[in-house]
Amino acid sequence: MNDYIHKITTWLVQEYDEIYAEDLEVKKMVEKNENKTLRKHIIHADFSFFIHHLSYKAESFFILSVYLYW
Repeated sequence: MNDYIHKITTWLVQEYDEIYAEDLEVKKMVEKNENKTLRKHIIHADFSFFIHHLSYKAESFFILSVYLYW
């Protein structure tokens, strides 16, 4: 999972000048979902880790901001 996140975040910052990401309410997504498999995958996805790496790499590639909308 770590390797995939590193590769996809590097690709995103190399391809795009601006990156927009939605702030997901993961806790509500898990609480309201009755599908156990989907809940497990949502929890396993670790969205905060992805956003952290995306922000870090955006700074490295001189993309000034990663915009979070919620």
